[in-house]
Amino acid sequence: MFNNSQDNLQNALAEFKKACLQLLSTKYILADKKISIILQLIAKHPELYNLVAKCMEGFDFKTAFAVAKPQDARTKGLKLPMEPNHVVAFVFCLLLSFDTKQTDFKNFLSAFYYDIEGPTKEFEVFVKETIVPFCANVIALASKKEPQQVNVPNVVAASQLQPQQTPFQEESRELPVKVVSMDKPQEKTNKDSILDADIVYALKNIIKELIAIIAKDTCLSTETKEEILIVCEAFEQAVSIGMGRAIRTMYIALKNTIRCSSIAKYLEEQCDMLDKLILENNLD
Repeated sequence: MFNNSQDNLQNALAEFKKACLQLLSTKYILADKKISIILQLIAKHPELYNLVAKCMEGFDFKTAFAVAKPQDARTKGLKLPMEPNHVVAFVFCLLLSFDTKQTDFKNFLSAFYYDIEGPTKEFEVFVKETIVPFCANVIALASKKEPQQVNVPNVVAASQLQPQQTPFQEESRELPVKVVSMDKPQEKTNKDSILDADIVYALKNIIKELIAIIAKDTCLSTETKEEILIVCEAFEQAVSIGMGRAIRTMYIALKNTIRCSSIAKYLEEQCDMLDKLILENNLD
């Protein structure tokens, strides 16, 4: 069992590292798809999901973002937290904010990573300064190693990037990046608060129906079936926690995984019911 657990972890980390490297090497216009893939992998693999959830415990993204913003209008880029677990939580929240369209990615790059050459150059600097340490720290924490021992090839270290002049004033950097957290906030909102027990019960019943249909299917390959079931289990874990944002994040991964499978048409009813519950309870 231990070997299987280690194999699962190594496979998860290999997929995650590959996805991060793809984001590093992709073009700006394809960045949103690559970001979604990274978040889907975190939802798909319990090893990654549990690690990120642990890093999110007690983490205040709003405060961390305020500290990360440049204090000088001539300086570009965000200053990441010092602690490895906070780096993971911070970048995860940032990517999730882009993926859920809470923050406009192009406006974000222009405000914090402005370059006269445009968004392509801004994107290159952003991924080197955030995705590199994010990938390294996830792998390091999962492997219980020091972050600097993790090598992500073909990238430039953030410390080698020199600040450049930017015409943006300080107030232009006050972007409405919303708090994305897996822990219970001090002030409840519909999206952040722990869900009503009846809603949790309804969501769990629907996911059980999904799992039953997928498990009985004879057309799916073993690999595809296992992939969908893993994402279903990750979604069910999020429902058990009862946190709205976590549920929404995992459901995005679940829908995308189902949509790409040959069994998608047989799960439309359950997906429609989940969509309705998520919409009615302000989880979208």
